[in-house]
Amino acid sequence: MSRKLDSAVSLAVLALCLGGFGCKESTGPHGPSALTAVSGNGQSGTVAQALPNPLVVKVTDADGVGMPGVNVVWAVTAGGGALSVSASITDVTGSAVCVLTLGAVAGANTVTATVAGLPSIPAATFTATGTAGAAARLAFTVQPGSVMVGATISPAVQVAVQDTLGNTVAGSTDSITIFITSGTGTAGAVLGGTRKVAAVSGVATFGTLTVDSVGTGYTLTATATGLASTTSATFAVRQWALAFTVQPGSVIAGATISPAVQVTVRDTLGNTVTASTDSITVAITSGTGTEGAVLGGTRKVAAVSGVATFGTLTVDKAGTGYTLTATAPSRTSATSAAFAVTPGAAAKLGFTVQPRNVVAGETMSPAVRVAVQDALGNTVTGSTATIALAITSGTGTTGAVLGGASTLAAVAGVATFGDLAIDSEGAGYTLSATSSGLSGTTSGSFNVATGLTAPTRESVVLGGTPFAVAVSASGVVYVSRLSDGTIVRADLPSASFTATIPAGLLPSQVRISPDGQTAYVGNQDAGTVTFVNVSTGQPFDTVAVLGSVLTIGVSPDGLRVYALTDYYGVYVIDAVARAVIGSIPASSTGTILTGVAFHPSAPRMYVCAREAGTVTVIDTDVDTVVTTYSVSGGRIQNAAVATDGSELYATDIERSSLVIWNLASGSSVYQEILLGSGVSRNAFDVAVTPDNGQLYVSTLTDGKVYVLNRALRVVIGSIGTGGSPRHIAFSADGTVAVIPNELGWVDFIRR
Repeated sequence: MSRKLDSAVSLAVLALCLGGFGCKESTGPHGPSALTAVSGNGQSGTVAQALPNPLVVKVTDADGVGMPGVNVVWAVTAGGGALSVSASITDVTGSAVCVLTLGAVAGANTVTATVAGLPSIPAATFTATGTAGAAARLAFTVQPGSVMVGATISPAVQVAVQDTLGNTVAGSTDSITIFITSGTGTAGAVLGGTRKVAAVSGVATFGTLTVDSVGTGYTLTATATGLASTTSATFAVRQWALAFTVQPGSVIAGATISPAVQVTVRDTLGNTVTASTDSITVAITSGTGTEGAVLGGTRKVAAVSGVATFGTLTVDKAGTGYTLTATAPSRTSATSAAFAVTPGAAAKLGFTVQPRNVVAGETMSPAVRVAVQDALGNTVTGSTATIALAITSGTGTTGAVLGGASTLAAVAGVATFGDLAIDSEGAGYTLSATSSGLSGTTSGSFNVATGLTAPTRESVVLGGTPFAVAVSASGVVYVSRLSDGTIVRADLPSASFTATIPAGLLPSQVRISPDGQTAYVGNQDAGTVTFVNVSTGQPFDTVAVLGSVLTIGVSPDGLRVYALTDYYGVYVIDAVARAVIGSIPASSTGTILTGVAFHPSAPRMYVCAREAGTVTVIDTDVDTVVTTYSVSGGRIQNAAVATDGSELYATDIERSSLVIWNLASGSSVYQEILLGSGVSRNAFDVAVTPDNGQLYVSTLTDGKVYVLNRALRVVIGSIGTGGSPRHIAFSADGTVAVIPNELGWVDFIRR
């Protein structure tokens, strides 16, 4: 074809296009370009039912031509309905179909359709409305509230006609009747007001209901023909209320409140109920004034013409912010205005901070305080009386001297003695306080102990997390090392470790038999007790038990080894046969058993259950529980017994304290001595010196070992070890204490 003919054809085609014949440029296959809702939008139907018509969308290309085979994703975006499919493929016309089942709650439902993988194409959105189903039941939508007798219940009670799914049937005009549910409230009570109301837009409103009898636990029942009835929440009907019509005024402690307090019985309109003879009781409102204050006088009075007069009331403790509360059966209580009680005239002295156990020559702490008080024990804050202290004659040690400033003038009624000290050890000291014109007083008793003679501390570096320790009568020392699974040996008086013995995973405790021939190693992770020949330094047997072995104990006669576990109680092992011969279940001992001690002469073992805060006493002749000592809020870690068997000692690791029980009396009552900083996870182990004279207590957080005079129960000093000192063991003569420190050393304390 010639160049001229080609040009002519091109011009002809161009003319046809410009003339509106729809000539388009061919660019190859088109992808989806638009998604359009075709039908099904704007429908309504019954809740939880499928819509009558399906939802239809069409996918077209850029030319508006329907595209088959396109994946359309459907999703419910509001109303909680369900779809027949979550995705569908367009048909040959480019259409995709889905059916919506409406949600259970009446109202708007929304569905969106999108082209899978093409978020740039706008979604098609369908809306539908769910309407309530057939009327099926009644329901209280506004419950009755508590009300005064005879008063209208407010807000007005409302009852709705609902379908089975709880939707209000807005078209219902059913007549609904309401009444007091049989057996509730007060027998014979009458429900007043309009009790039968026709529903408006499905809801009946009862705006005039009253109840004529006081009572609690009332409910209402609503009924309507052909519908399931319903019962309301409970409510109370109260009667007249009390009111203070003469308020209590400020008063001196012990004096009669004047003018007399009056409490009046009032109706719902605030009028005095002159017919009332109610018995009305007044009391100090809980949490007001001074704790422990007592309201004296006649506190229960019958109303006369609706008014009770309290003419003899007194309060014994000075304080501010007191209020009184008045009560009477079936009446609303009342609370008075606040008032103050001031102290009376100075009459006597009283210790407000008692002297405590102290080391001889050291300042008493906290400072002793003595107050000038009225006859009822209230501090007379305006007093500046001079107060003198002295050791009470016949107490403590003869010739003891009270040092420091022992004569002081009161400030705001209180003398604070901040530098008192006593120079002589002794038990049963008391102090006497005197002041001109006032009755004197005597303190509680306290003890004074000689301070700790500074021991020699030799620290030996030892890796592997030193933890537990045992010392034999001949001076063999074994220390367990948690992280490297060994025990190491030293021989006193030397502090050098000369032998290392494999002991398995996490050796948590080591003990030595009374004859010094066998060492026993409790292994926490392996759940075993390993037997070691002390002479050869070699393990020769292992006994396995269930659970983790947290600690072990050896009976004083050496015939039994006890393995204390986490959740499996105590296992009894024959030390000669090297076999388990019995057990004491966790149901008897508790769990997480961390400490054990033995009575030196009686068949008694003491087992510490840390998380329970208990020490269980076991009769080792029959392996049964005798009793359990409990420390409220405590976590008992370890225990020891006095060498004469008179007392049991335990560490409370939670409150950093030493707990003491008198075994001779058998009483569960205990004394608690706080140690060190008082922080949690502190007091760990306790040990008694062989001479029964002192107690050593290790503290993990403080990094100290506190030393107490055992008989006087006085902390006489501390040994600073640093780190985290763990278990404590003494040589047979008590001259050396060996204390492993988990931060990497062992302290040999030479006393």
